[in-house]
Amino acid sequence: MRNPHAKTGFSKVIGHMPFAADAVRQSVTELVGELPLPDDWRDGYDTWRAAFDAGQAGVYSIPLAETVEITEQALSRAG
Repeated sequence: MRNPHAKTGFSKVIGHMPFAADAVRQSVTELVGELPLPDDWRDGYDTWRAAFDAGQAGVYSIPLAETVEITEQALSRAG
């Protein structure tokens, strides 16, 4: 993902992007590989899950490509 604040100009890992299963199924056409979960994934997930269960957090339900575009735009404005 393009990120002007990253040393290389790209972020390989985004720590928190929960997607609805249907959004993933409709967006992915071919599996080209798998990566292991980051070692520190659990704390972020548990925080999100507690907020989700309390009705205070959600999931992305739009296509993944659209989510990437929105996130790249936000990263380019962040400073």
